[in-house]
This record gives sequence, C-alpha cells and structure tokens, in this order.
Amino acid sequence: MFKRRPLLTLFVAGAILATAGFFAGFGVEAYRTAGSALADPPPGRTSVERVRPIADVITSGRVVGGFEHQAAMILGVNELIQYHPQTLAQIVAAIHDRIKIIGVVANSDQQAKTIALLKDNNLPEDCIDFFQWPVEAMWVRDYAPYFVVGDHATVIDYTYPEQNRDLEDSFSVAFAATFGLHYTHAHLTLEGGNLTSNGDGLCITTTRIGAGNEARGYNAERIGQLLHDYFHFDRWVHLKPLEDEPTGHTDMFLTVCAVNKVIVGLYRSDEDAVNAPILDENSSALKGEPTKNGPMDVIRIPMPSHKDGNWRSYTNVIYANGVVLVPQYPDTDPDLDKVALNVFHEALPDWKMVGIDCSKLIAKRGALHCISRQVPSLGDNK
Repeated sequence: MFKRRPLLTLFVAGAILATAGFFAGFGVEAYRTAGSALADPPPGRTSVERVRPIADVITSGRVVGGFEHQAAMILGVNELIQYHPQTLAQIVAAIHDRIKIIGVVANSDQQAKTIALLKDNNLPEDCIDFFQWPVEAMWVRDYAPYFVVGDHATVIDYTYPEQNRDLEDSFSVAFAATFGLHYTHAHLTLEGGNLTSNGDGLCITTTRIGAGNEARGYNAERIGQLLHDYFHFDRWVHLKPLEDEPTGHTDMFLTVCAVNKVIVGLYRSDEDAVNAPILDENSSALKGEPTKNGPMDVIRIPMPSHKDGNWRSYTNVIYANGVVLVPQYPDTDPDLDKVALNVFHEALPDWKMVGIDCSKLIAKRGALHCISRQVPSLGDNK
C-alpha cells in the first residue's frame, strides 16, 4: 500500500495568511491586498482577503504530464460526499493504494461523513488525508494550482473566473503555505480544465483562454509570454472548443496519455455535424507535433451522445500512477463504454483500466478529471 504521511487538517481564513505574511516557503516583504468580501456570505462563513506577492517569481522547471508519476492527488470530496458518495467510494477504492489522496472538505461534518463512507465500503479510514478549506465547488481541476517542478516545486496560481468563488480562488495560497511550497501568480485568468501539458514543454488550450483574458487587455502574444515565463511552456497549440459545450475546456475532448501520444474525441457527422469537423481539425493540429519522443501520435476515441444536453466525455480521466479511471455511462451506451476502455488499454497497455460510472456527475458539466488535480511533488521528495 502507498505509504502515507499525516496531513494536518487546515482551516484558516485568508486574513490569517495575510497577517503571517508568509507564502509557500518564502517570506514576502511587501504584498498587496485586494478586498474581495463575499456578497451575502452563507451563515458561519466570513469574508476573506486575497493576498498576492508583488514581485513576480519567475519559475524554473516544467509542468509534468498527468500520466507521469505523481506524489499525490487533490480530490473534490466536498460535493462528492454530499451528492455522489458512491462515485467517491469507487474512485478511492481504485487508487488509494497507488497515490496519496488529499481530500478537500469544507468542514468537519463532510470529513466525518467521508470516514463513515470509507468504513461502509471496507476501505482504510486513513486512505484520505483531509484538507479543510471552505470551498463550495468540487471542481478542483479548475481552481487548484498548477505545479512547476525543477530544483524545487513551485505552486503556480491564476485567477479563477467564477463569480462569488473567492475561497476557491484563494485555495492555491492555502495549499502552498500548508506544504511550504514556493508560490507565484501567473497573472492569467484561467480554468485548469483548459490547460493540458505533455510534460515536454507543449501546452494545449482552446481559444476560450483568449476570451477569458480580454478584460486584462491581453492578446495571444501576451498570453503566450506568460505561459512561457511561469509554466515554462515553449510551444502552445490553441484549438477550437466544442460548439455549444458550456465549459470550452480541452479535457472535455482530449487527454494526453504520453509525451508523444494524445487521445482526441471523435464524433460521427450524423451524431454531431458541427463538432465532428472541429475535432477532426483539432486532431490534425496536434498530429506530428514534435516532442522529445518523436512526433505526436493522435489516437481517436468515440464521443458519447450529448443529445439530452449532457456533454459526456471519455477523455475526462484520472491518471494515478499506473491506473487510469475512465468515465462510463452505462445508462446511455454500455457498448460504447467498452470501446472507450479498449482505446485506453491499447494506448496504455501496461496500465490498469477502471471504469467509473459518471452518469450523474456529468449532468453537472464535468467528470473525473474535473474533480481532481495531480500533485507531482509536495516538497522534499514527499
């Protein structure tokens, strides 16, 4: 079983972090405070302040690929335990012996319910390390930090654009401070589901990243410069998002499963006449992209139906040190589910494939990748 280290449950207000003047392993001599009091906060919730270092810390290292070995995985336990407990139990059962799971909960009640769920499913009570931070959303992929790993691990923060989600936007600061990681802010507005790395300097987004940064006055050149300076990407491929799919994220139609291998969705023209050519065009844009392991190979995977308004995806996966969790939709097309699992098996023959029923989860506009964030290093080789 994966050896675990105890994690002190964290529950601090942004004001405490500001008073400490300490971010992720280095003292901040000067910092600015942007007031962001929540409008009509729920009972028991206080307003917070977001504090960012003034000086930019230009990073060294790289953003590793999700398919590479990871020290831990952040999981949005908060909403999962409330609305999708069996999905949570299936995820934990599949990966707890492969990777440290850091479960985000908003309060002690959610933590207690999760421990009870583990007991009921004959899972070790200590197989989740709880990180208590009063966020509402389980979509940790979109607001949890990126990590650049070189001589040390650096948390790369960004502005999470959802309104009235200041606590989510402060998550990266709290995480960095807890683990003593270096911290910097990339000065980009971003949702993490729309930035994919191959671990070799290639960054893949959709064009939605441009629209998200229009208010900053950024053009593509400026966005590219920030992606280079803070994330150390040296190539950026920006693709068309799926038409009418609400997130506009890359993880809804592609996943990078190796340095030189990407799985891209495929619609039949009779299933979706608009998005079929978009995905074909995106595949062509990625095919042959140079990597250290040779030209990028594009593997196509069928996209399940979205005729009922639920944008199902097989590429919204979790990689966990030799195990890949693949969304399944047994109430929609169980035969296609098997085809999807086989695509991943052929792409990753040495990995274990586990299907996770995401039929209810996808109705909330996300699946497995959306509720998770890999952590390549917790510092000091932890």
